[in-house]
Amino acid sequence: MAKIDRLPFNLSGQLGDYVYYKWKGKNVVRKRPAPRKNGPSLLEQQARSKFGFMTKFLIPLNSLFYETFKIKDMSPLNKALSVNLNHVIPESYPDWRVDFSKLSLGEGAIPGLRDLSVNIHTPGHLIFNWDVKSRPWRSSKHDQIYVAVYCEHLNLWLTHLGSVCRKDGSFILDAEPFSGFRVHVYLGLISDFWGGSSDSQYLGMVNV
Repeated sequence: MAKIDRLPFNLSGQLGDYVYYKWKGKNVVRKRPAPRKNGPSLLEQQARSKFGFMTKFLIPLNSLFYETFKIKDMSPLNKALSVNLNHVIPESYPDWRVDFSKLSLGEGAIPGLRDLSVNIHTPGHLIFNWDVKSRPWRSSKHDQIYVAVYCEHLNLWLTHLGSVCRKDGSFILDAEPFSGFRVHVYLGLISDFWGGSSDSQYLGMVNV
């Protein structure tokens, strides 16, 4: 790939065997690859399939990722994909499965909650409790809590953000759509004071 620092005019698109485009504000030209004589290899098919699966799996959380994955030169969804692609179980091809214990819904330097637990409050409702006495460095009592719940049986995410803070110590989530099913539960924090978010915390599976 060659970079063009100056041109008397701007080129964009294909011209002969070369493609011209802008990348990070610079004019770039690359040669088109030669046509393939054979189809994609098995490894290439698996890689494409895994990427497509994970993209479809995480897209419902895209609005959350704008708060939990903030990085320059990469979209929040692409960051989430780059972090989590390795948490797809390789042996599960072609019916891909995720290692939910390793799945990350956010990264950052904000401290997580301590003595965090989740239990059934009433049928269809989850109650979260945590310690409010300890106040780690880079934490604020106004750090916002987010929760993400995933039901494998329904292939559906449920998220909650914005109404509960670190100082509250507990809250009840209405998970009525998942009543009667087992769900994976995640929780994290977003800080307006410090900026950024915490690493997400996986709380395991709960029968709603």
